[in-house]
Amino acid sequence: MDGVPWRDVGSSKPFRFIVGPEKREFTIHSALVAGLSPALMTLVTGKFSEARDGQVVLESVDEQTFVFFMEYAYTGSYGEQQVGEWSDFSRRQIVARGRSSVYYPYEDHTQAHDSGSDASRKRQLWAKFTSAANPFYHKGFYGVKKAEGLGRVFMRHAKMYVFADYYGIFDLVDLSLDNLGMALIPFDPNSNGAGDIVALLQYCYETPAPKELKSFVLLYAVCKAETLWQNKAFQELVAGNREISLAFIGQVMGTGQ
Repeated sequence: MDGVPWRDVGSSKPFRFIVGPEKREFTIHSALVAGLSPALMTLVTGKFSEARDGQVVLESVDEQTFVFFMEYAYTGSYGEQQVGEWSDFSRRQIVARGRSSVYYPYEDHTQAHDSGSDASRKRQLWAKFTSAANPFYHKGFYGVKKAEGLGRVFMRHAKMYVFADYYGIFDLVDLSLDNLGMALIPFDPNSNGAGDIVALLQYCYETPAPKELKSFVLLYAVCKAETLWQNKAFQELVAGNREISLAFIGQVMGTGQ
């Protein structure tokens, strides 16, 4: 990664990660791991047994999430590019061209409508989500083709966010949230796709996950509430989880964060 000379990376000792219930072993150059965050530096070079032994057990982390983390450690990215995701080059092009080439949906004729109307509220919510998902949301880039079968992609990015947040890898936190947002924006949660959103909400609210990730995913669900509400599993999830139901109502009423 940037900031760690490759000479130092290559000459550093490998640090062993024992991952998942199957205890699969992976190794990463210790200098590279230490350069990702203060928490990982302490893990690798500190006074605890992990640093002395040169290894750590991550039984609760699934192998695929760790493989993507390992890929990120060496390349600055992870996973194959998905429909609707930008390469770094494309992102830089858009930023370089300036504001005129960027679509800000919250500016799209919202003033011409009653701010209290249902339609206006929906626009405001979607603008809030797309802005949080990616402030450089380019009109026409998303929705080129119907996004299908992205459930595993959603979970990949959500799990990566949780992993990165736990270890304080803030660049990876931002990247994973950006990737999740770009995967969600073109997604059509129809009767076949609603289950993917239900699974994503369940992961965020029924396992330890940062508040920011919960709020982000919930905001998407609120934006797609009319479609999602036709799904029985979604109804049962909202009805059976007090935290989700209160947050859901708060967003709909405009009082949520």
